Amino acid sequence: MRRSTLPFAAAVALSALCAQTAAAQNTTSVQNPARSSADTAKRPAHRRVMRDTELLTREEILGVHANNLLRVISQVRPNWLRARAVGGGAPPPAVIQPGTIILEQVEPVVYMDRTRYGGRASLGDIQALQVDSVRFIPGRTAAARWGASHREGAIMVYMVKT
Repeated sequence: MRRSTLPFAAAVALSALCAQTAAAQNTTSVQNPARSSADTAKRPAHRRVMRDTELLTREEILGVHANNLLRVISQVRPNWLRARAVGGGAPPPAVIQPGTIILEQVEPVVYMDRTRYGGRASLGDIQALQVDSVRFIPGRTAAARWGASHREGAIMVYMVKT
């Protein structure tokens, strides 16, 4: 008999607790209309819009006076094009000393409308006026998606549909 009354008592206690919680939420969510309008009056009319550093929009592309996408990205998002040495070191020096170890250069892979297009130099072949948007995929995300050859990232170019 005790076994059957225990679940019933627990259910009654739980429903009472839920009712108290709901009542408390209803009383705290009611706001004074005069106060809420005063709060909105204190807020600035304009808010600073955060720029997506991994996206280059058509408006940004057209705002730069350059004829190809390589020049646009060089001016607006130069970090996307930065060549890095394998292992995270600095790129090899311009003057090679005897006994210097030359590291492999890696750079982001370029895709045009989701088809592999080439490397950094291939961006010079793309007319800036024909581009709708460009998205940079960071190295770790790109390497997880496409493999180790993308460890420096990928640049996804989306063309204007005609």
